[in-house]
Amino acid sequence: MQFKAEYYLYAIIFLIFDVETIFLLPFAVAFTHLSVGAFVAMLVFLLLLGRGSRLGLAEGVLTWK
Repeated sequence: MQFKAEYYLYAIIFLIFDVETIFLLPFAVAFTHLSVGAFVAMLVFLLLLGRGSRLGLAEGVLTWK
């Protein structure tokens, strides 16, 4: 059975956001006990992830054909 190549792109994007959830869960659980440096590191991670998502939307990568 053949699939369109675009479906693989959506699968990779899903995996990226799935891995992001794995990184965010321990941070959310231990939020009150973390240092300022850990908070800044997670903020940078979220900002980079948001920037990548906006770039993907602006480039039209996430549009369904």
